[in-house]
Amino acid sequence: MTDDPIVSRKGARKTGATREALMSAATDLFAQRGFEGTRVDKIAETAGVNKAMISYHFGGKGALYNEILRETFADAHRRFAAIRESDAPADERLRAFIEAFADLSLLRPALPAMVLREVMSGGLHIEKGLLPKLLAIFSLVQDIIDQGIAEGTFSAVNPYLTHISLLGSLVFFFASMPIRARLEEGRLPVGVAEVREYVRHLQQVLGRGLAPTLAESRTCLRPACQLWWKRGAPGYATSGNTEASNQPKNIPAPIPYPQGRLMRLPTKTKPPM
Repeated sequence: MTDDPIVSRKGARKTGATREALMSAATDLFAQRGFEGTRVDKIAETAGVNKAMISYHFGGKGALYNEILRETFADAHRRFAAIRESDAPADERLRAFIEAFADLSLLRPALPAMVLREVMSGGLHIEKGLLPKLLAIFSLVQDIIDQGIAEGTFSAVNPYLTHISLLGSLVFFFASMPIRARLEEGRLPVGVAEVREYVRHLQQVLGRGLAPTLAESRTCLRPACQLWWKRGAPGYATSGNTEASNQPKNIPAPIPYPQGRLMRLPTKTKPPM
């Protein structure tokens, strides 16, 4: 043991570098091979350290695995904090959530695969203490959906099923990027440009799918409903094939209804009364 501060700092840097190397190597291997298929020898070899360092720094493979999840969930919590505390309309918060999850997946590309593998294992390897971190993501989506329903900007949907639909799409898209790259043999882009296109697509699909029916909108007396109409009723889009000029002046052009039916807006296109 030395009292030399320079030697101590060097030792701390070396310890931090070893820990980081182990976490980086283990993250990639867990994503590729799963928990059971990843051996400590391979983690140490990939990290370029002695395998005894895994026990020294983490206490074993299971503890290393959960430390990776703990750090990832902490990062997710930081990224979602602004959305959780935002007083923006629900549809804007939902779009922000999709973007934040996409950014997190780009920075931590192993996360979606690890989540899928953990789900397939029935959560066998995740510590009980980390489960509230997972539930926090659901609670955020539920809060956004509940807000949208209360505002009248979302239809009365099941928040849990919406959460499954949303996270299922996001996780699968990012987890499948490597196999898509192999199947397409480089013919189609799977990089950032494609990610942004997917994000916009998912935002649009959910925006239209969650939009309230006209009957629900007409019965909504809350100020948020009026604001939703003033903002152009996000979720409803005018049809590019509609010849508005051929419509009677006092009847708006037809728009695609979320469920696929074609309906007309009320003659007086003002906030529901």
